[in-house]
Amino acid sequence: MADYRMNDEFLDERVDRSAEIRMITVDRLAEILGVSTRTVWRLVSGGQLPQPLRFGRNVRWNYATVRTWIERGDANKADGGTEPKPPRKPR
Repeated sequence: MADYRMNDEFLDERVDRSAEIRMITVDRLAEILGVSTRTVWRLVSGGQLPQPLRFGRNVRWNYATVRTWIERGDANKADGGTEPKPPRKPR
């Protein structure tokens, strides 16, 4: 039988590292957006956030898609374009 393993030198020369797809978790996405993970899920179910990709039980977002979404200003539309509200004063 033939041996089809590739050596590392070949991979280093041929693979375009800029074409790699970076995937992020809900926790990381929440951190980037400055919201809770619950808010991320609310935005997803409201159609205001790009849909995640599911790999079995794992859920991930394509970082480039999220970055484009933020740069286009869609992140501001998702929260109504307002600044974060100050904490409520106790009664």
